[in-house]
Amino acid sequence: MPVIIRRNSKILPVGHRRGQFNAAVGELAPIVAEIRNNGVQDVRGIAKCLNERGIAAPSGRPFVYTSTLRVLKRLEQLQLGPGPRSLSAAATTRSPNRRPRKRGPAVKQALLRIAREHGES
Repeated sequence: MPVIIRRNSKILPVGHRRGQFNAAVGELAPIVAEIRNNGVQDVRGIAKCLNERGIAAPSGRPFVYTSTLRVLKRLEQLQLGPGPRSLSAAATTRSPNRRPRKRGPAVKQALLRIAREHGES
């Protein structure tokens, strides 16, 4: 009995998936810009906002870190918006920690003991 192998008759041109991804990114560009204007800059935060709005990733699934990162990189390639922030850019926007560190009781006792030993009050 011969084995018949049927191929999918739907032949897609080369780059078809890329075109679909670019179109999806183009639709997401204004939404991502709005989210960024609201103060959310990190990749996970953008993914969370997109999921809360009920927007699916280009794959049809919820946004995760990797899919959001790919969308942000493609936004930059298509010149539709800024790409993902680098670690140095993210670090420069952080407010510095201006509070002095608290010393625990053991450190205070050790400092007092050292001061007494050296005749300081």
